[in-house]
Amino acid sequence: MTSYFEDSKPHIRMSALQPLIHEDEFRVKMHKVERRPQYLHQPPDGGWGWVVICGSFMCMYISFGIPRTLGIFVTPLVDNFESNTGTIGWIVSMPMTLLLTTGPIAGALCKKYGCRPMGILGGVLAGSGFLIAYSANNVFFLAIGLGILPGMGFGLASTASVVIISRYFENLFVLANGIIYLGGPIGYLSLPPITQLFLQMYEWRGAALILSGVTLHIAVGGALMRPLHLARDLKEINLHEDDENDKSYIHDGQSFNCENKNHKIKKLSKSKRVRSIFRGFVRHLELRLFCENTMFTILLPVILLSGFAYEAWLIYVTPQAEELQISATMSAILLSSTGVGAITGRLSQIAILHWKIMSSYTLLGFGTVVAWLSLMMDPLFQDFVGLLTFSITYGLATGIMMPLGPVLVRDYVGMNKLPAALGWFNLVRGTGALLGGSITGVLHDYYGGYYKPFIVVGMVQFMAVLMLFFKPCIQLCVEGKARWRTEKERELAP
Repeated sequence: MTSYFEDSKPHIRMSALQPLIHEDEFRVKMHKVERRPQYLHQPPDGGWGWVVICGSFMCMYISFGIPRTLGIFVTPLVDNFESNTGTIGWIVSMPMTLLLTTGPIAGALCKKYGCRPMGILGGVLAGSGFLIAYSANNVFFLAIGLGILPGMGFGLASTASVVIISRYFENLFVLANGIIYLGGPIGYLSLPPITQLFLQMYEWRGAALILSGVTLHIAVGGALMRPLHLARDLKEINLHEDDENDKSYIHDGQSFNCENKNHKIKKLSKSKRVRSIFRGFVRHLELRLFCENTMFTILLPVILLSGFAYEAWLIYVTPQAEELQISATMSAILLSSTGVGAITGRLSQIAILHWKIMSSYTLLGFGTVVAWLSLMMDPLFQDFVGLLTFSITYGLATGIMMPLGPVLVRDYVGMNKLPAALGWFNLVRGTGALLGGSITGVLHDYYGGYYKPFIVVGMVQFMAVLMLFFKPCIQLCVEGKARWRTEKERELAP
């Protein structure tokens, strides 16, 4: 009788009815079983999520901090390239504009490939851009290195930071979102003086090289964004099973094939995965949100108008002070005081929402009203003390308002559609920022001062206040229409 152990390759009998398999094949199969992802019923609200918060905070700190420091490069770049201030100013404003306006594409890519790859890619793009700027010898390569690549990288990293937080936190999402959004004001408080020091020590090329290394740390923060598999992902996969033309589905960087009968999930081949990417790209943009979600559609104009006023204030508060014969040093304090107010406002917003003192929508209305009052009072107090007071107040108001956007978007559209909705949110906010910076400058040239332009900015913020007050009326109309449809369907039902 032949023993199993006489063969050079031992065998393992699984059962009397199953054929013999080699031990190495058995280990491979067991390894595949062990690597099968485990799906959680709900976000853990902690655990590795706190490490993810640290990585996301780093991404937000660099992504929002560095674009605010690029203004100090304007004068040396104009002298080096013998260009005009308008062209260089347009280049240094591109990172912040692209950070926001690339939102829909960044949201779709995060849902398609996952947050970790997009966070790492964002750091690589931004770091490569500053490296190109370091060696640029004309304005074209400077625009690519200092404007386009960093802007795209910052957009990917910031979107991935908020999306991954929404997967790890549900009950504590407000707290986690508030913590990572603190990175922005801390970044544009601390990075400008540090960058100014680099500029004085190593000139603009050396400073750009150092910033290249700093922005590569975004990739480190992105690497900490470990994918998390949730049960709602399986529900979303099942929603696409009836699609006869596209049975493949990709979520959070994982490719699946959905079969109608046994609901098996298996990895797709590379060719099918590439085809599914192009087929599902439009679906991941979630264009139906504008038709199906009334509250989300109402929120976007408010964000557009608030973004207009916010960017106009940040860009022109210092030139306004200098025009009023306030020294350059004291004028710079105004912008720093806005950052201090923003940090205070964001900490207050975290506490208020965490202990449920006020709803997120009511808090947004409060912040919008305070911002409007600050902007309207600014032209009436044309001295340093008055501007300092209203700079702190406006920073406090915007510190409350800005982090509430993702919270309200999540409440209105749900977690599954958050990446795409957050992308559209950032696009609208970036459009408002672009309009605010350009239109306010045109008004200054037309009127010859900042008095009337800041009145216009205050009126724009007041329009946002009016839209927020109309929201309850619109919500009642929407709910009434829904009840009418339900009653009508009951009457027509047999």
